[in-house]
Amino acid sequence: MCLLFNAHASDLPKRDWNWGKILLKEGNVLEGEIQHDLDQNVVLLKKEGVVKAFSVYNVNYFKVIDEDRGMIRNFYSMPYEQNGHERLMFFELVFEDGFVLFSRESKVAKKHAQLKKVPYVQDGTYDSSLVKVSNYYLFMPDGTFQAIHTDFSSIVDSLSLNKEEKKEMRQFILQNDLDLNDRSDFIKVLYEMV
Repeated sequence: MCLLFNAHASDLPKRDWNWGKILLKEGNVLEGEIQHDLDQNVVLLKKEGVVKAFSVYNVNYFKVIDEDRGMIRNFYSMPYEQNGHERLMFFELVFEDGFVLFSRESKVAKKHAQLKKVPYVQDGTYDSSLVKVSNYYLFMPDGTFQAIHTDFSSIVDSLSLNKEEKKEMRQFILQNDLDLNDRSDFIKVLYEMV
């Protein structure tokens, strides 16, 4: 399904548009400015004042040149079982070498305690703001595809590590001063343990 509508840049919500390419299921390749919404599994293509929206069911793959991060980001349409139902979702390729690590960014509300100016005490009310959170998915050489979290016990469980491997992973993290919440450190740990 492709939705087509005419739009001027000023009519669209202010979001990041990045140059990129979309490979459709039918084999066509489209180029232009791209914006994506992983929560809705939709990718938008803006070209010559016209915006086209493509659902995950029409797209095999898309890539964008993310100038803010200084990198090319690759996204794939893949089946994923969630709540007992398999459906197509977009996943960003993060790492590939012996195993494949994907991620999906989502926005979650983060609560902040409101402080009174004087004497800086919490008054029981909270503000919330949206922050981006990366959720990771591991595709193993044996064909399993599963969510994996950046905490120690989740890695142990997801990789089915035995007691000795668990100890080895802990030593690797400590010796290299790694932070599992840092994407590159998380990848180093997985690479060492897979």
